[in-house]
Amino acid sequence: MELKAIQGAIESILFVAGEAVTEDEICKTLEIDQKMLLEALRQLTVIYQENSRGLQLIQVRNTWQLGTKEENADYIVRFAKQDTRKTLSNAAMETLAIIAYKQPISRIDINQIRGVSSSSSSIKILLRKKLIQEAGRMDVPGRPILYKTTDRFLQMVQLKTLSELPDLEQFKA
Repeated sequence: MELKAIQGAIESILFVAGEAVTEDEICKTLEIDQKMLLEALRQLTVIYQENSRGLQLIQVRNTWQLGTKEENADYIVRFAKQDTRKTLSNAAMETLAIIAYKQPISRIDINQIRGVSSSSSSIKILLRKKLIQEAGRMDVPGRPILYKTTDRFLQMVQLKTLSELPDLEQFKA
């Protein structure tokens, strides 16, 4: 695998993850060694620093994450306050449906059902739009947050109660 392809794959992984990813996870996924990974990350870091990009690579110990540059913070805050997007992405709709049918449910369980590594950004959007809320914590190590839908969700889908949700069996075909 050539270096530019590795860099593109790293960017894609970090973008989709939405959270810090360990160097070991990246190496295993891309089937490359640590030396190749570190060289690709070093060059990517330089590219982000030299160009007028809105993103940066953030390293904490042996984990890496994509993040926004500090100089764009005001724009991000303004955009978040506008919340002009009225529709939900497919990922957010999928996450919302899983929460509606399986609540209360943890992010880890949502990820497993969706078959993805992270639903964090969808959950953040749904929380911001007040379609879901925290429903406590699981009584297991790490005490993950449980999520459930809100009355605003019921209003959005025009239901009086969750018992009015269509039966899941009709969607299996």
